[in-house]
Amino acid sequence: MQVSRRNFYINGIIIVIFLFFSVFIFAGCVKKITNSDSENKQINNNEQIYYGLLDGRIIGQENKDPFLALMIDNAIGSGLIDSRPVAGVNSASIVYEFPAEAGVTRFMSIFELNNLPEKIGPIRSARPYFAGLAEEYQAIYVHAGGSPQVINELKQGKYDIYDLDEISANGSYFWRDNSGIPPFNLYTSSDLINKFIQKRNILNYADFRPWSFRDNKSDEENDTIQQVEISQYKVRWKYDNDKKIYFRYQNNKPYLDDKNNQISTINLIVQKMPIAVIDAVGRREIKIDGRSMAYIYMNGNKIEGSWIRDNNRTIFYDQNGNEIKFLRGNIWVEIIGEK
Repeated sequence: MQVSRRNFYINGIIIVIFLFFSVFIFAGCVKKITNSDSENKQINNNEQIYYGLLDGRIIGQENKDPFLALMIDNAIGSGLIDSRPVAGVNSASIVYEFPAEAGVTRFMSIFELNNLPEKIGPIRSARPYFAGLAEEYQAIYVHAGGSPQVINELKQGKYDIYDLDEISANGSYFWRDNSGIPPFNLYTSSDLINKFIQKRNILNYADFRPWSFRDNKSDEENDTIQQVEISQYKVRWKYDNDKKIYFRYQNNKPYLDDKNNQISTINLIVQKMPIAVIDAVGRREIKIDGRSMAYIYMNGNKIEGSWIRDNNRTIFYDQNGNEIKFLRGNIWVEIIGEK
């Protein structure tokens, strides 16, 4: 009995040691995921997964670069007033489309620095409402001149942004494409913008509240809304069920970029704002502060919601007051009048 009891103790100790090391090894193999405010995840305490602040997509490393807000023309007509094809827009994480003068619109495209293409444009002039939204990202604001109001405000430092203006002694960071007609032939590039950043020694990166994002669920039920029409701009977005993407059409034609790729987005927002014409030229006053209605389209679904801009940041909500969680991917924001 003495020998059996001793063997029992010995066997028991061996079992305890075995279980301890088994748990230790197993714990090292399991993915340990923790979330932070910036949605970055830690795996095995070694490997980090980082998500872009602008569009929620996985990026290679934590982004400490400034963001870029570039003014891009969208003058569509005939002869001398057609700025197409645009260059670089499909590489933007977020694009805002606002009305400008003469019945045309203008894009403000928000880029990650490491995702800037070789050619971006045509670069056009600034407006106060564009500069105000660029401030949400504390971006480098890239434009060619602007309305008297916004130029005066930029000189006075009203906006918390870096100003890169082609007309104000920064022309060396832009070039004219001789195949186009001024003013629709002004472009910039990733190389030139990086040179501006280095010369100005811009080291700080934007610190702002990112929007919320979620993974795309293939089994998600949807209403299959096949198209969204922005009649004021003669724009139609058509939803592709297979690719789960909205493709842009304007004047009943596919809207193509300079590489012959159709402009598209994963998330589409139609945001209502108070818009008023303020002078004979047709310049607009657009109130980007406050709150109003918004319609969000993802995966063929439509969400009727609202937006609130407080402390220089716009957040979107559904009808129950829950913050919208966008799909990981690019976002296009169509700004239209409230009426």
